[in-house]
Amino acid sequence: MKQIILWACVFAVGIGFASAEDVTVRIGGKEKSTDLIKVGSAWRKDLPDRIKVRLRAGKETSTSGMVFKAYFYDENGHLLRSQDGPNAIWTKTKRGIEEVGLPATLEPAKASEVFLALPEDLKGLRTTIVVFGKPSELVADIYPSGKKLEDFDFPEKAAVLPKG
Repeated sequence: MKQIILWACVFAVGIGFASAEDVTVRIGGKEKSTDLIKVGSAWRKDLPDRIKVRLRAGKETSTSGMVFKAYFYDENGHLLRSQDGPNAIWTKTKRGIEEVGLPATLEPAKASEVFLALPEDLKGLRTTIVVFGKPSELVADIYPSGKKLEDFDFPEKAAVLPKG
């Protein structure tokens, strides 16, 4: 019984503090979809290719004030484009058909999926980097997985790479 109480206390203390390890971002890769995707102010059906990004938090976390940046590079590592935030999609949800973008809250241990459109100005795309988190606690992921964050230039690079 003492062990159960001890583990319950450790768990309770562990979930009480947010850190960079509590929020993760994973680029799931390219996929096709028939859902409309919002690029600028236009809803586009002619862009079936998109990149899926999974966001996860260890505890209920508001995304208000969080950074979400995506960087797109060509085969030579030159930046093609960057964008703030994911692209909204028009899709079926529990409440019916509606616009879905960055969720207001990340639920504990449940991945939230967001999407990045691949419009015409991304011809030649070879690498995508997504940076996410609180401004003081950023995390990043790169796609495809064989690439290294160290090889690319982006403003948050020093904040997401291990120190030392």
